[in-house]
Amino acid sequence: MLRILFSFITMSGIPRLLYRLIFDKRVSSKLKLIPILAILYVLLPTDFLLDALPLIGRIDDIFLLVLGIILFLVMVPKEIVRDHLGTRGKSTLDNEESDARNEKIIDGEYTITDDDKPEERDSRN
Repeated sequence: MLRILFSFITMSGIPRLLYRLIFDKRVSSKLKLIPILAILYVLLPTDFLLDALPLIGRIDDIFLLVLGIILFLVMVPKEIVRDHLGTRGKSTLDNEESDARNEKIIDGEYTITDDDKPEERDSRN
């Protein structure tokens, strides 16, 4: 169960984002304690619920780890998260509008000719 959770988290890019945010000087030290304490709780042998119970003992570890990570990501200022995600202040609509403005538009006229048909000539000649 922990392997599945770990593989899902690593595929989503969350560990890299957490690493960058923890070592970012703009994030307060109090906020940085949230994921660190959540990880320490999983690693320490003492738990709220005993690990002797096969399923219930692991549920509290996973729950508190996920809760700590989500709480940290929600409480960090959005501008800092956007900086690390590479989307500072831009939404997908902003990107599409800026692309549309940067395109070169050339006005002109066109006609459609069919080269397969011979041109009709006046039969009066």
